[in-house]
Amino acid sequence: MIGYTEAARDYIADLYPTDVTAAQALLAEAGWIDSDNDGVLDKDGAPLAAELLIDSGSALATGAAPVIQAQLKAMGMDLSIAQVDLTTQYEILDTGDYDASISGYIWSDPDILTYRFATGSSQSGYVTEAMDAALTEARSIADPQARAAAYLEIQKMLMDDVPSIPLMSETLIIGMRSWVQGAQVLAPDRLILNDVMIVE
Repeated sequence: MIGYTEAARDYIADLYPTDVTAAQALLAEAGWIDSDNDGVLDKDGAPLAAELLIDSGSALATGAAPVIQAQLKAMGMDLSIAQVDLTTQYEILDTGDYDASISGYIWSDPDILTYRFATGSSQSGYVTEAMDAALTEARSIADPQARAAAYLEIQKMLMDDVPSIPLMSETLIIGMRSWVQGAQVLAPDRLILNDVMIVE
């Protein structure tokens, strides 16, 4: 992705390390215990449970959901998976009446964040004046290094406020014969064939 920086990845990893023991301690502090020894934490007679909404047509989501379910089970949460078609998923997301959902975005430029977290386009409902201002300013920066720095600060704002949680990044592997020349790949899914030539 244009503007990618490992500093953003490191910031997220340091801020939210995977630590099941610490998570269980925080839940216990909040009153969640497994009173009936069924492997699911409960509080005031209610189990720690949630539903994960996913697109049934997405190989990525249907593959990831059971992994997330198992990880949360290890922590003491009962996560059910609801598979619906993409149109239904978006309709439910628009209502805001859901526990959690896997939703992704793919673009070669970090300006995609404007269409996910700015006023008028935030599926999560997350909107702040500071984020709107930062996104507006970043999209007008031409210098690549300055632009990357601006989007790093935006990603830090998103991770501090947690309107969504980045879970995974899909890797696309494209193979071509040695006689195919001129193809360009813009991460992560844009294969540009305008100047392709077959050289025998």
